[in-house]
Amino acid sequence: MSDWFDSGYEGIPKADEEYEKRGGGELRRFWLKPGASAEIVFETDEPLCFWEHHLKLGGSWQNWFTCRRDSEDGCHICENGDNPAYVGVFVIRDMTGWESKKGKGRQGVGRRMLFVVKRKTLKMIQTLKERREDGLVGLRFAVSRSDENSANCGDLFDFLRNEDMSALPDAGDMPNLMEMFKPLTNVEMASEVGGGSSSGGKGGGGGGSTEDDIPF
Repeated sequence: MSDWFDSGYEGIPKADEEYEKRGGGELRRFWLKPGASAEIVFETDEPLCFWEHHLKLGGSWQNWFTCRRDSEDGCHICENGDNPAYVGVFVIRDMTGWESKKGKGRQGVGRRMLFVVKRKTLKMIQTLKERREDGLVGLRFAVSRSDENSANCGDLFDFLRNEDMSALPDAGDMPNLMEMFKPLTNVEMASEVGGGSSSGGKGGGGGGSTEDDIPF
């Protein structure tokens, strides 16, 4: 491994350990590499939905911006040619975590994360909820990502069991998603992205300053 970069995915567990050491309170976005799977538990089943821009800036895809398309003054990023995606945000617990390379066993099991999905996956989750009388909160699913062309949060959901939520690690108060994803002003957007855009969180994107949601 080089002293300044990692080839492929080998550095992800080490990065996760580093973020845990930092103890940052910001929620990260859940994602899976192609062919991978994980187990999650839903903490919410009514998504916060909105249009979102995902931009590559300065070589990084860690840039998400809530779109202002329906505001009176329009959206700076839309005006510069980027088309937003319609997304829904759920709060989940990651029940898989990662294996420590320092012999500390599996880390991060039960950590709270943002589950940000696009329209196709959002419809799939809506169907899952409609099939459950009591909704999805507290239900444990195995989530898999079929290949590099599939949704990076997973495209296959298999119900496993009902989870005892009281047995999960204490993650504090539920996040205020409305505040977390509140859109920036156009002036703030222009300051972040400049005059142009490329198709990515910074302000208005939620969870983007600590982990890449890699757009495979």
